Amino acid sequence: MEPSTRSKVPVKWRPPPQGWLKLNTDAAFSNVTKTGAAAAVIRDHQGNVLGGTVNKITARSTLSAEAQAIREAIILANNIGLQKVTIESDNQVLVKTLKIGSTIWEVDPIIQDIRTIQREMSNCGFTWTPRDGNKLAHTLAQLHHQNQLLNSWTTNPQEQVADIIKKERSGIPHFSPVQSF
Repeated sequence: MEPSTRSKVPVKWRPPPQGWLKLNTDAAFSNVTKTGAAAAVIRDHQGNVLGGTVNKITARSTLSAEAQAIREAIILANNIGLQKVTIESDNQVLVKTLKIGSTIWEVDPIIQDIRTIQREMSNCGFTWTPRDGNKLAHTLAQLHHQNQLLNSWTTNPQEQVADIIKKERSGIPHFSPVQSF
């Protein structure tokens, strides 16, 4: 059966339950330079940005960059003492690996770091979202990797970042192509 035309399905950032926080995380990576950036954004159930982090990284692969982004998020959550937190990534393979307790040998040391930190925390879990449900973290990582992110992105975000925050807080979906069969 041949796939039919691509359609657009609305995908929006989903807030955590009241009393919980969500850290969306993503990485931008260049296979040529083996460098990138990892971003993590902390938001509450109303979509308010409470903080976050962006860091330059070096990695061997996109998978390694994404794993490092998740590790940066859980380190941030643990260091500032967050409880009842969900860490969300658009890397389905890594999220599934973390949830079921398996491993991926290429990034096993990073996965072990994540699990060690997770054991120190109460109520910390992982969820997957399509990229359009992770738009803010994705954009922050890209901008930081391109040296275009303002240092004041949490308190005085540039227009592109502020627009994403506003849309996600108001529940306006991004549209993700979905192939129907």
